[in-house]
Amino acid sequence: MIILRVSPVQHRTNGAVHSTPARLEAVAPRDGSFDRITELAARLFEAPVAVVAIVDEDRIRFASRFGLDRVADVAKEPGLAEAASGLGFHFCACAPLVTRAGFELGSLCVMDREPRTPSAKQLASLAMMAGVVTDEIELRVKTAGLFADEREMSRAAASVLAGVATEGEARYEQEHNIAQAFQHALLPQFLPESENVHLDAIYAAADDRDLVGGDWYDAFTVDDGKIVISIGDVGGHGLDAAVWMGKVSQSLRALSLIETEPHALLTCLDRLLDRYEANILITAFVALLDPETGEMRYSSAGHSPPFVRRADGTVTELRAGGVPLGMPIRLERTSDRILLAPGSMVLLYTDGLTEATRNIIEGERSVREALSREDVARSQNPARALRDAVLSRASFDDVAILTIRFG
Repeated sequence: MIILRVSPVQHRTNGAVHSTPARLEAVAPRDGSFDRITELAARLFEAPVAVVAIVDEDRIRFASRFGLDRVADVAKEPGLAEAASGLGFHFCACAPLVTRAGFELGSLCVMDREPRTPSAKQLASLAMMAGVVTDEIELRVKTAGLFADEREMSRAAASVLAGVATEGEARYEQEHNIAQAFQHALLPQFLPESENVHLDAIYAAADDRDLVGGDWYDAFTVDDGKIVISIGDVGGHGLDAAVWMGKVSQSLRALSLIETEPHALLTCLDRLLDRYEANILITAFVALLDPETGEMRYSSAGHSPPFVRRADGTVTELRAGGVPLGMPIRLERTSDRILLAPGSMVLLYTDGLTEATRNIIEGERSVREALSREDVARSQNPARALRDAVLSRASFDDVAILTIRFG
């Protein structure tokens, strides 16, 4: 555990002000569920560092750190902004983590060594992402039954993120079982097949406590014989994420009755989330495949880019941009096109596949190597073969894998 000491901070107890030594320490949740939020926040601001900080009476705990590997003594002023300044950062934008009851747990902060002025849209997005973090923390704390009153909330949040076992574990497991059953019920039982197209998919739960997330995959045929394919990941874990997974995946099926262009489908989902007033982030990739010609039109909402394996075994990344669903920043969504050659394979996946070792570069290298292997490409169940080849060790997140073999 990395600890850096900061100056005393002030807090109130029964109306009196006290000063106690504070500590900054890393206490990340075991499933890494907030790492995507901090990475997305850093990219949104084009900043090198983002953190989720839980503030207790005598310490500041990092539930997630992006770009902050090493720490050092900080300046002798209290507060997160001052601590950032002590680490050499001259820009710090923080969105508070405020519970529904109005209790502040900490902040989602973005930091840079260069001073700047953030835009109103950037700050609005940061506030929305902070709300996603807060909802996840509240869900975990409440299902674990860790706190007696609101004053214990931040200490309970830090405890549950650190994975402290409590008498509420049974309730947490019950919620997990319900979420898992609900999610598996919503995943497709059969995938469409044609003479030229073979689809294979698998969902793998996280090994660490089997935390259920909001990962999904889907594929179905529309009236003109083309195949609509989707994969996505709802931020957070538990029953709430599983419910949102169901809403989005089923909405895609309903929308495809009137619209099949991938970017238009994602735009419709943006509008639906606005109507729901959903305070949640969702990444998704949607494709429309013509099984006769191999033409695949696709659009991405901030999702992990697919890999394409050619018949000769070479593997390339299918670049696709776009912001996640539910973001207050609205960019015009577009569809791109690829013509699949006979013998090629497309790999769609959620980020648990490349982040199993917490090293994305190493994870992507492992996926490329596995996909290039002839035994994987020719397997009757290539999705399962990829999972077995890449996830040889424990996975900290749920994983959905869908392969498209053409020709």
